[in-house]
Amino acid sequence: KSFTACDVAAPVAMEGTNATLLAACGALAGRVAKLEELAAGAAAEATTHGRVLLQTNETIELLTLSEEVVGVNLAIDTLWQLLAAFMVFLMQAGFAALEAGSVRAKNTKNILLKNLLDACLGAVVWWALGFPFAFGARFNGSNGWIGANNFFLAQYNHVPYTTAQPRYNIELVNFGRTGGDPDGLGGVDTGEAGLSGYAFWMFQWAFAATTATIVSGAVAERCRFVGYLIYQSVLIAFVYPVVVHWVWSTEGWLSAFFVPPNTDDRGTCDGVCENLFNGIVDFAGSGVVHLVGGTAALWSAYILGPRIGRFGSNGEVNDLQPHSLPLATLGVLIMWFGWYGFNCGSTLALADGLWYVAAKVAVVTTLSAAGGGCGTVILGMIMRQPIDLAPVLNGILSGLVACCAGTATFEPFAGLVVGLVASWLYAGASAGLKKLRIDDPLDASPVHLVNGAWGLIAAGLLSTRTNTIAAYGNPGPTNQEPTDFIFTDSGHKYWGGFYGGGGGVFWAQGI
Repeated sequence: KSFTACDVAAPVAMEGTNATLLAACGALAGRVAKLEELAAGAAAEATTHGRVLLQTNETIELLTLSEEVVGVNLAIDTLWQLLAAFMVFLMQAGFAALEAGSVRAKNTKNILLKNLLDACLGAVVWWALGFPFAFGARFNGSNGWIGANNFFLAQYNHVPYTTAQPRYNIELVNFGRTGGDPDGLGGVDTGEAGLSGYAFWMFQWAFAATTATIVSGAVAERCRFVGYLIYQSVLIAFVYPVVVHWVWSTEGWLSAFFVPPNTDDRGTCDGVCENLFNGIVDFAGSGVVHLVGGTAALWSAYILGPRIGRFGSNGEVNDLQPHSLPLATLGVLIMWFGWYGFNCGSTLALADGLWYVAAKVAVVTTLSAAGGGCGTVILGMIMRQPIDLAPVLNGILSGLVACCAGTATFEPFAGLVVGLVASWLYAGASAGLKKLRIDDPLDASPVHLVNGAWGLIAAGLLSTRTNTIAAYGNPGPTNQEPTDFIFTDSGHKYWGGFYGGGGGVFWAQGI
């Protein structure tokens, strides 16, 4: 604007150098006006698309930052998923230490071998069948009962090279970029980057291995090795993946992530979208992982029968002392650490505000574990019983199990309450099993089955509106709250009953 002086009316006549300067001034003013025009248009683009202006001698170029930002976000989100997967896998070491310390010394090698094969054989079965059944896409016209593609991770989409991904032009089917077939090679692409299929596979494999390991404690000291391998293969290949598909895929009839067939929009369906209300709240697997594993543990312990000498002829319970409580304690502490990957990592990303959800999940997880441990001590004091180490360890695990479902939708105080109640439910269920003469050496079914169910029910009661839409909604327009899942299309509110959310979620959790 400083050059507008060149355009003043009736300029004084100039000769020589002054005239030349005046001509140059007028030309420069025209160029500045052109630059300002370009800048105004570019500024509008910057407001909408996140672009920056780069000025050169004669032009203004638009440097697109969107792909660079997407690339950084994807790198961070992928690293987050991998780190969470590694933390969940470390829980296998915790399980191994807990179980080895809780059995008699003569059975240590056997139970450690079973824990190792939970990871080894489990990875092969999950790669071949489990993951495709859990997260594969349905056949045309079929229901959302089970997935049906990407067996052996052998199906790919062709995608273009981008700034966000300059090294690969393929992505696992059902992941990455979807829609269309720009290269005519049978692949699909919309140019929108998505979750890495390989990072997601790693994370879900760690979950599957955890589910299988729950049972190894319930059948400790009396299950044949080959029989255990057969059970493990069936559970990871056919049982667990079906439940995962129901609850965590985009097709399941219990899924909060349900997407109607042939659409990309969770909000376009009518009625109940072929799923129950808007699905259930099971953020990190109280039902999917722990209820499934705990149910298998209960039936396994019942079918195998008790260990020799566990129950007397008159029904009295004989203690079979664990050989290393320090090892068991170390195992629980390792599992508590790994649980942060289990729960916080279930955000699947840190971008789009999910970093805040992950941080809050960590607090809820901590308070729930603490509540479980303290609740066991309080119960012992009320019942005037000696405070023992093993029940406190299981109380902590009970709190961790129970908080998984609502860990992203609870307020911190609710996590503490859920953990306290979980420890009391565990104690009652453990006593009940002994009355029924069912021998569960590590109390796997009271910890995981009973408190997996309690976690689901608690999520239906104590999930707040704000936390639920933050964890399950889609990012809304600028400066507006997330969209979807505040109300279902059929009018049901989608949050906990104790916070005015009605009974829709509660009844879905019960079913």
